Amino acid sequence: MEILSIIVSSSLIATILTSFINFKIQQFNYKKEFYKKLIDKRFAAHEQVVKLVIELKIKVQFEDNKICNRIFANGEDYLNNVLILIVSTVNDSLWLSNELNKVLLELNVFLITHVHDKIDRDNLDITNQIQEVGIVATPRISNFMIRIEDLLYKDFSEMENIRKFLKSKKMVKIDD
Repeated sequence: MEILSIIVSSSLIATILTSFINFKIQQFNYKKEFYKKLIDKRFAAHEQVVKLVIELKIKVQFEDNKICNRIFANGEDYLNNVLILIVSTVNDSLWLSNELNKVLLELNVFLITHVHDKIDRDNLDITNQIQEVGIVATPRISNFMIRIEDLLYKDFSEMENIRKFLKSKKMVKIDD
């Protein structure tokens, strides 16, 4: 009878221990999958920012040797497409660092207030207006591009540290 109770109790202990270990393994795998999905979301958001950086890097030189970013050289539709790209990166701001998101918002505000809103739509030569405003804005755009690229590299180096990233999320304020 004692042997039977030893067998039953050891089987019961083994079952409980096995169940506990399986539970801990499932818990670990769930957390691992959750972090993997978060990292995938972050990569997708950063890919949009990389596309934007590429757009900001490309410059065009006109016949009079003036230089501006390609976003200003190709007319209003092209500029609007880049503005949409910026908005899509800002829409993914949850997955970007606060610092990177702040610079993207600043860029968006700059392009709207210093370029887009300066265009006289009653004037038929909108492309020329955009180019002239773009020539003046190019140094600032280059500065934004450098800041964004630096923050991208910083974000990439910390991509796998999801806990730190989640703790850092807070409301982003734009300096006036």
